[in-house]
Amino acid sequence: MPTAGKLAGAIFFTALAYLLSLMAFRQSGLSQVPDMFFVICSLIGAGCGWRVMGSRAEAPARDAPSSGVLTVVFIVVLALLFFAMREMLIRSMNHIYRGPIEGLIGAFDIAGDYAMMLATPAFGATMVVGGIACGVLAGMIGRRWP
Repeated sequence: MPTAGKLAGAIFFTALAYLLSLMAFRQSGLSQVPDMFFVICSLIGAGCGWRVMGSRAEAPARDAPSSGVLTVVFIVVLALLFFAMREMLIRSMNHIYRGPIEGLIGAFDIAGDYAMMLATPAFGATMVVGGIACGVLAGMIGRRWP
């Protein structure tokens, strides 16, 4: 059921996911943006904001910061897995993997490589501070207008 907290969570975490995707693209060193990269990251942010933070928006105020950080961790992990699976499928079309299990293992290797690329203080600080801010704001709205 739609609530103000779910809508606020979706809006705030969409914006945070877009900001994090901009940072990730700049850190990747790629010259061209992958197809629909920012849109997919924003949609993942909206979905996690709605489902993860939105379900916790009416919780007590002391839970909002941790719920926000949890939501942003979900966003980053889902985006890493999505783009790692996408890259694995592209590589599998070139017959790099011998079977489906090797392809799945390759996807997790790719996700690990992407995670290491993102493991910078600036990205981590943006995740934590942005998650806390978005969580607190969504929590305030969720408690104010249940």
